[in-house]
Order: sequence, then C-alpha cells, then structure tokens
Amino acid sequence: MGLHALGDPACERLATEIRSLAARTVPSGQPVFTTGPAAGIADFHQAMHSALRQIALIVLTSSFLLMFIAFRSLLLPFKAIVMNVLSLAASCGLLAWTTPHTAAPIHLAVPLLAATVVFGLSLDYEVFLVHRITERYRSTGEFRSAVACGLAETAHPITLAAATMATVFAGLMLTHRSDFRQAGFLVATSVLLDATLIRTVVVPTLMRLLGHRNWWLPAPLQKLFSLRTAVPPRVPGQHPGTPAPHASTDGPTVPPHEGSRS
Repeated sequence: MGLHALGDPACERLATEIRSLAARTVPSGQPVFTTGPAAGIADFHQAMHSALRQIALIVLTSSFLLMFIAFRSLLLPFKAIVMNVLSLAASCGLLAWTTPHTAAPIHLAVPLLAATVVFGLSLDYEVFLVHRITERYRSTGEFRSAVACGLAETAHPITLAAATMATVFAGLMLTHRSDFRQAGFLVATSVLLDATLIRTVVVPTLMRLLGHRNWWLPAPLQKLFSLRTAVPPRVPGQHPGTPAPHASTDGPTVPPHEGSRS
C-alpha cells in the first residue's frame, strides 16, 4: 500500500472501511473506537456534511418566507434563491478549477462558511433591486419602466458595495494559510459575479420576460395580504371618476367660483 497525504480521500476511505469491518466482526453491542488523524478527519467531514444540510434547509426556508412576505410573490423568492445558488456554484467551480494548480486541497469548511456569507450578501443585493422594481411597479402598473428604473437607481450602489466587499475578502488571499486564501477567493469571485452578471443582467432580463407574472399570487394569498384594495363609497349622482367631497367643520362650504373672486 502506498503512502498518502493526511488530507487525501484515501485516508478517509480507509478509516471508514476499518469501522465497517470492525462492526461486522466484533460481537453485537460492543463499541468500536478508532483513533488517529485519518479517523478525526473522517468524523470532521461527516459533521460538516450534516451541518451543511441543516444550514441549507434553514437558510433556504427562511429566505423564501421573508422575501415572500416582503414582495408578496411566489416567483420572486424562488428566482432569488436560484440566482444565489447559480452565483455560488459558479464561484465554487472556479475555485475547483484553480485548486489543482496549487499544493493544498480544498478545505471542507471553506464552502460551508463562504456559502453563508455569499448567500447573505446576494440576498441584500436582490432586496435592493427587486424592492425598487416592485415599488415602481405597484405605483405605475407598468413592469417595463419599473424594471428599467429599478435597475438604473440601484446598479451603482450594488456595484460599489460589491466592489468593496470583494476587495475586503480578496485581502485574505494575501495570507499564508490555504483555507483563508480559498475562502477569500470564493467570496470575492462570487460577489463580483453576482453583482456584475446576476443582479444587473440576468435578474432584470428574467423580470422583463416574465412581466406581470413576477407578482402573481393565488387568490387565497391575495386575500391574505389584502392586495385587493377596497373601493370607497360613491355619493349618489356622483360621476365614478369624481372624488368624494370632504366634510368641513369650519362653516358652510364655499363654491369654488365664489371663493376665487378677489
């Protein structure tokens, strides 16, 4: 058997095979203990995989619910999560592509820690952009101008914030620890991809193509959020387009033509 580095996957497989063999050979109920760096790394990897599933469930569920309440839409939260996963997957692909050119393998904790940071930053940019678009859409009812105005008003601050965050995390690449360099590279590239391609190109394009369907909700949910505005009572004989007169407590109402006389 050849020698392997401590972080090599073969060491983890060896620890797993030893535990499996011991479980089949020792009497039932007898505890089996394995020790050594390989066993410790195997336990650490198993714990990280379990934590990754739990964190993914909590982050995705809470993000969807919060954006669903904020934007009153089923499609916008789903689209935001897909875009975040897309930018994170692209940055992880770049990290995996550059890692073979270095001596250190990817540390398992790096994707987990970087994913939480990137997901939070990406949702911030999504909220800035989509909130402005939604606000404009609900005031005008025109989705084309809403997307254009929302992008024009938020593109500069989103780009500036992303450049600042990318510069800060890129500073970790100057350290001598491989896990710090990998985390800095992953977060910096993901933030730049998210701000330059996802939020300013892909998201506005999708919202422009989907149109009014971006804010679609089933009828029960529309009633839940009170999206249907109540029509004010109309005075008998009043034209539908004429606003109802306001009551005055200062005295008799003066006709407009008499009040305008000098």
